[in-house]
Amino acid sequence: MFTAPPARHDDLLALGADLGLRLSKIGRVTQGPEVTLRGRPWPLSWQHFPGPQ
Repeated sequence: MFTAPPARHDDLLALGADLGLRLSKIGRVTQGPEVTLRGRPWPLSWQHFPGPQ
């Protein structure tokens, strides 16, 4: 059975930033520039992610 190597923190941040950008595209169409995740407004821009700019 294949087990994935443990994800590095940088990889998770990059995935989060990528997901944020995708959500921001959806969010602009549906409910403005912010998308609510877990009940909190989540500003979707590269500045808010500590990953690579």
